[in-house]
Amino acid sequence: MAFIFEPYGRILDLTVIRDRRSGNHRGCAFVTYESGNDAMKVVAEMHGKYKFEGAPWPAQVRPAAGEIDESSGKVDLDGKSFSLSVCILCSFLFCKQH
Repeated sequence: MAFIFEPYGRILDLTVIRDRRSGNHRGCAFVTYESGNDAMKVVAEMHGKYKFEGAPWPAQVRPAAGEIDESSGKVDLDGKSFSLSVCILCSFLFCKQH
């Protein structure tokens, strides 16, 4: 899955959420970019537009919880790493792409 996100910037971490018992993916992942600006480029270009192979609908790509100031709704990009939540919501999605 990293090859999809690497063109946007340096990735510090990519975590696919998996079921503890079965080990199967749960249709969500978190991608942490070194640059918040790079992360927001991904949101602008992929949210609701990029469709993974086998997915019935486009991915939901948005800032992870805690990356947005709840009171203002703004994102602080000042020189810090930034996490995105990537929700695919498709139980068979990662078969060919992780």
